[in-house]
Amino acid sequence: MRKVLFTLLLFSFALAVMADITIAEKGKSNYVIMIADNTPGHIQKSVYDMQDILHQITGVKLPVKKESAVAAGVPKISVGNTNFAKQHVRFAKGANAEEMAVKTVGKDIIINGNSIVGTCFAIYDFLENQCGCRWYDKFNIKIPKKATLVIKDVNMQRAPSFIFRRIFTQARNWSSGDPLGSLRSKATYNSIPNPVMGRPTDIHSMYFYTKDWPKDKLYLLSKNPDGRRNAQKGQLGPNTCVTHPEAVALFKKKLRYFINRDRSDSKKYGYVAPILYNISINDCSSYFCYCDSCQVVVKKHGESGLLLHFINMLAEDIAKDYPDVIIHTCAYAFTAPPPKTDIKAAPNVAVELAHNIGNYYSAIEEDTNPAFANQVKNWGARTGMLGIWDYWVFYWDTYPAPYHNVHQIKKDLMFYYKNGVRTLRIESEAADTANFFSLKYWLGYKLMDDITLDDKALINEFMNDYYGPAAPEMKEFMDYLALRQKGQYKEVFKSKFEKDPRPWLDKAFYDKVQALFDRAEAKCKPGSIYLINVRRERIPVDVSLLNRYDLIKPAISRKALAERYRSYAIAHIKRNKKPSSHDAEILLINNEVEKYIRADEINAMKKAKKPSWTISGNWSKKLIKYETTGIPTKRDLTIEARHEKGMLYLRLTEKIDTKKLKTGKQTFMGDDWEIFLSSDRKGNYVQFLIDPSGRCDMTMMKNKKIGYINVKGVTVKSKVEPKKWILEMAIPLKNLPIKNIRYGNIIRGIQNAGCAWSPTFTLTYGHTEAFGELIFQ
Repeated sequence: MRKVLFTLLLFSFALAVMADITIAEKGKSNYVIMIADNTPGHIQKSVYDMQDILHQITGVKLPVKKESAVAAGVPKISVGNTNFAKQHVRFAKGANAEEMAVKTVGKDIIINGNSIVGTCFAIYDFLENQCGCRWYDKFNIKIPKKATLVIKDVNMQRAPSFIFRRIFTQARNWSSGDPLGSLRSKATYNSIPNPVMGRPTDIHSMYFYTKDWPKDKLYLLSKNPDGRRNAQKGQLGPNTCVTHPEAVALFKKKLRYFINRDRSDSKKYGYVAPILYNISINDCSSYFCYCDSCQVVVKKHGESGLLLHFINMLAEDIAKDYPDVIIHTCAYAFTAPPPKTDIKAAPNVAVELAHNIGNYYSAIEEDTNPAFANQVKNWGARTGMLGIWDYWVFYWDTYPAPYHNVHQIKKDLMFYYKNGVRTLRIESEAADTANFFSLKYWLGYKLMDDITLDDKALINEFMNDYYGPAAPEMKEFMDYLALRQKGQYKEVFKSKFEKDPRPWLDKAFYDKVQALFDRAEAKCKPGSIYLINVRRERIPVDVSLLNRYDLIKPAISRKALAERYRSYAIAHIKRNKKPSSHDAEILLINNEVEKYIRADEINAMKKAKKPSWTISGNWSKKLIKYETTGIPTKRDLTIEARHEKGMLYLRLTEKIDTKKLKTGKQTFMGDDWEIFLSSDRKGNYVQFLIDPSGRCDMTMMKNKKIGYINVKGVTVKSKVEPKKWILEMAIPLKNLPIKNIRYGNIIRGIQNAGCAWSPTFTLTYGHTEAFGELIFQ
């Protein structure tokens, strides 16, 4: 009898523990939010955010009290490292700092984490999974209204599936542009100092290790194929010698400097010190160094083998003093193919592989080309920690067009996870023109946090909440777009060189899709968030149809289509962009629409003979009359040239309020003049880029690869007057790496709105087929 009674008592106690908890009922509650007496400020911010959200859900504002002020027996939501939490939730020594816990104990709820950021993640996990909140993007937030809020029994304790999670968007309403939204998404970079990656940066970091090297150390810099050593110009390359003992010693010294600064800051500000330190090649580079000692290693192991040879030397040295530090490097561009030999990364080295080969339209394991899957497996066998730099966007597209990879995201992330990938960085820009941009962002972070989630259920939930009454049509559009993409082949970085990047965007596609959007818009109330979201998805459909108008011959007039695109695009700008950028962004859209409306005139220009310029010993003047797209420019631009004894002299002038001139981190990131010279119109050229400060960068495109060069004897003089910018330049043609110059172009570079002597008919400048003829006398 006693045994039966004892069993019943245990059963009754278990039921009591597992019973649902009613936090609020009919707009009333006796719960408090309890925090530790010494709760850090960042946790307090998230606690008060939770208080506000629970108020919106229930209509009740739960008081926030320190633990010492909460009487025994008062029902509570305990947040952070309270004494009560310590009794019921324990984190193992050395556990992930982002580990989080949400647990019901009797009538109480515990929300805690293994660090400041882990606790904040736990708060938003509770609001999502127990309260039903969703943060799709800054303008689409779902906070349910529940006068009675019941919390089911929960006992969750876990860390995110991937230890580093970042989606680059370059959009202020997502990611770095919205730190609180990033925190709610459990992104690695958010509003809390949580430097998983240490100084100086998390990618293309060689420049920061070498930028302050003594000027008399030129012999330590990268030797190019022509035998010259070029100084680095920021994170865009070139690289440096990685076998010279002095270079290796300088890297070791700088790495220690960065680690010491980070550890000092972590003690000062109370956050966990970073353990990952990135040392990786500069961007837009195609080799390390052509010196003899580097090439010995390259011939034996390959370029990626040289990378590991160098990184291993640093890792083995730093492990003596900092055994917890992991050197993080990138297998990117020319270092992406695995080494030719069995060389492996040191135990304290993490390798991040860039996904820059393979078919965008196919999941990795379903790709007919297994090259990237094999790379993942090969690199995974060489390192104890593998990372991936992925791309969910196309670059260098001829024009924006509909596409998405929504149905492949879970498959690819699971493939990575199964193959030991634990750090993920994803580029997903094109916030203005990529289809299902917000869905990709939200879904990506949900699955990086918990790879076990059902992606189909997540997608369905998003579509219903985001498009409301138009969800059926938008689901059909998404599925139809995926169907038309299926079986196609397209690489992320190849579109610049394709004549027709998406031949399947045919009349049948547009007829069906436009009908879907007509129905979707008709279902939404004027001014509703659902209508705004539907129209945003129509932008890439309309702009691609405008670019394929003569091929498709749709029923809608070109002007009506262009005006609809203008209306939707400007509405998107006003809602999503900084007010200070509106005028420039809207001007760009208006110019683009004018290009579409004047398409017949511009098409005639395209067929016309390219301009020619006879340049002799006397100054010859030309006017720049058009923007690169072919529409007339209102800017006052004059270019003058003369040729004498193999020297090309240029005088380039714009009458402008020079207070408006902008100089960027790189020459092409602000106002500049760009001079292109070529021996033919087959893709190769030399390029000079000069900004208002007189800074001149020189590059060469050869065989579809671009890199920095140094042309001896070039002189530049930039004069910025109140109402005029004058650039004078001398170029010794005999010193150019491309000989027999016969073609070229001169472009006044302005972000997204350049003007050209010979229009390229796109926003891209380096189209050699558009170059004008240069006749030197």
